[in-house]
Amino acid sequence: MTAPASTAPAPSAPAPQGWLRRLGPYLHTQRRNIALAVTASVLGSAAQVAVPLIARQIVDDVVITHRDPLLPWLVALFAMAGLTFAFAYVRRYHGGQVALGVQLELRNAMHDHLQGLDRTTLSTLPTGQLVSRVNSDATLVQALLNFLPLLSGNLLMMVASLVVMLVLSPPLAIVALIVLPALFAVSYRMRSRVFPATWDAQQREGDIAQIVDEDVTGVRVVKAFGQEGRELRRLAAATQRLFGARMRATRLQARYQPLLEAIPSFAQVAILIAGGLLALHGHITIGTFLAFSTYVGQFVAPARQLAGVLTVGQQARAGADRIFQLLDLRPAITDAPDAIELRDVRGDIVFSGVTFGFGSPGLSSHTGSGAPPSCAAWTCGSPRASAWQWSAPAAAASRRSPHCSPGSTTRTPGA
Repeated sequence: MTAPASTAPAPSAPAPQGWLRRLGPYLHTQRRNIALAVTASVLGSAAQVAVPLIARQIVDDVVITHRDPLLPWLVALFAMAGLTFAFAYVRRYHGGQVALGVQLELRNAMHDHLQGLDRTTLSTLPTGQLVSRVNSDATLVQALLNFLPLLSGNLLMMVASLVVMLVLSPPLAIVALIVLPALFAVSYRMRSRVFPATWDAQQREGDIAQIVDEDVTGVRVVKAFGQEGRELRRLAAATQRLFGARMRATRLQARYQPLLEAIPSFAQVAILIAGGLLALHGHITIGTFLAFSTYVGQFVAPARQLAGVLTVGQQARAGADRIFQLLDLRPAITDAPDAIELRDVRGDIVFSGVTFGFGSPGLSSHTGSGAPPSCAAWTCGSPRASAWQWSAPAAAASRRSPHCSPGSTTRTPGA
């Protein structure tokens, strides 16, 4: 309970920040799970980078030259596989905790913020848009956060692989690097085109939720005025607009996502041609050629994930913007700047000479006090009727029926 509110203008909204920066406080509450997920992802990627090097040693030093025994390298391969599995489990488990925890915090923040808004501001918010923000938009943010630990590990794997490739054979590494500018160009183009389409589709989804909410809550009015056909046409038109918006986003994704996945395949073909020629002329060993082929093959999965992250990221960006748009609303009626919060308020409600009734005889009060524990003696009908006793907390407002039976004892709700 606070001091009387003032009707001064609402404070201005804070300076706009990026949506990722605004997610920072929610991510900070999950810092332990983030640290574990990212660490496991990094270590798992390091284990994956080591596998082609072990295969190179097996081919060059075991199969071709017979200089080393096979068993230790096989044990090393099985060890890397076991470590990769263990780190992947830790990454997925704690990454899921991060995503679900942030989703929970965002939904709680929206709920608490709505409870603090005044009635005038709440009346301007369509129910369907609120439901869409709490459900769909928060789920999109959670989907993006599920990707981040895996993406960070794969990016580190790509960097480490490129370093190893530069050490093994600089010419082949340069061939592999040629595709990177194309990847960044397509990614940037996809980002600028998919985001507006995704934002529009999510707005259309909120419109449908609003129509359904209005029709369910006002079904009696709709049927009373015979407007069932009108409401069906209205809902059909909204769903058609949503279908068009979703198809627009799907067309854009179908244009750019396969291209992102195909670019690393071109690099793999170039590596096979150039590496095969170098191996035939003795410039690199067969094991090095095998390691390069494996590294380039490992680029395909991160490229596909990058395409998926860019798609989900634009959807999550639109969802986060809509969530923070709601959280940035300021109530029209706010507490005064010097308002004092009142705690542990206590008081009494005293009745003296109060009468209540429908006609005669009525309900009379001799004395009464609302400070618990207390009771008031009431007479119903005639002065000889039995007492009706009650007890209520100081802040509770009780409603009493004008009809009472002799000898009954009643306790008000909340007492």
